[in-house]
Amino acid sequence: FFRRFERLSLHLHKTYVKQLEQDIFPILIARAGLDRAALNTSIDHFVVEALSKNIPLDLKNHPEGRHGFDLLDNVDRSRQIIQQTIEFIRFNT
Repeated sequence: FFRRFERLSLHLHKTYVKQLEQDIFPILIARAGLDRAALNTSIDHFVVEALSKNIPLDLKNHPEGRHGFDLLDNVDRSRQIIQQTIEFIRFNT
């Protein structure tokens, strides 16, 4: 299942990156280090592909964060990523 998911994920990333090349706008990704391995691998592949195309991308990594860390993990890193996300939205809208 996970191999099929990874193949589909890679295809979707390449398709999405092609669309982004046409409509360049900044992207923010918040990654939870303790999330499912398949999801983080998918994010990692997307980031590599987007950067290879020089797409504007901000990556926020929370090494000890769980999926939903913005709600579940009341620690400094979670609050920092939430604040940076708000600033990103304000600046880019």
